[in-house]
Amino acid sequence: MGFLDDITARFKSLIGDEEEAAAEDQQLQKAIATLLVRSLVIDGEETIEEAMKLVDLLKGQFELSDREAEDLFKEAKAAERDATDLFKFTNVVTDKMDRDGRISVLDMMFEIVAADGKVDVFEENLMNRASNLLRVPDYYRDEVRSKLFALMGK
Repeated sequence: MGFLDDITARFKSLIGDEEEAAAEDQQLQKAIATLLVRSLVIDGEETIEEAMKLVDLLKGQFELSDREAEDLFKEAKAAERDATDLFKFTNVVTDKMDRDGRISVLDMMFEIVAADGKVDVFEENLMNRASNLLRVPDYYRDEVRSKLFALMGK
């Protein structure tokens, strides 16, 4: 292999690594967005406040434009409709994020759940299951829940 062949091979390797990293980022974004959508629809009511909050969280978390956030929201809604459980999504998050990152995902889920001003038993159950699957210690989950209930005036 000549010098030029070596440089070309290295360049192609770098491009492949960048494409792989971009695909992993998209997979993580979709997993988080789908968990947020599940938080939105679990109670059987999709309010505009919750949907707007979800899109705002996606924009802020991933530095997306309005259009990109809305596209991700639509993609996540389709993935959530087809999903039978949370594990597929929480597994991506636990593989790719540290504890603080996983806690921030749980925080966002709580924000969506609380956006309509009430938390029902289905939402509570979802948050308990998600925190376990995300490997978030119970005391963090309880702390986040307390903060949100305080914000809701409960």
